[in-house]
Amino acid sequence: MLSEASAMCAAAMEFSNSMYDLGSPVSAGPLQVLQLAEDLKLSLELRPSQEERNSLRAQLPAETAQALVDWLQSGAVSTLCDSF
Repeated sequence: MLSEASAMCAAAMEFSNSMYDLGSPVSAGPLQVLQLAEDLKLSLELRPSQEERNSLRAQLPAETAQALVDWLQSGAVSTLCDSF
């Protein structure tokens, strides 16, 4: 079951990469960022079980999850320059 979910994620990532051809996260425009957020939402909604959604969530680095939560709740974003 987990390998099936991993395969689905890999296929979705390949599709997203070919669809957006981002190359680098820095080159993503505002509309691309919104589309990626919508794609993530849809992908999570299509997961048939909470177990699968939890498995995907567990694979997300804590720093990434916290950055998304901070941005969604308050608009705050820690930039790469903040860490130097």
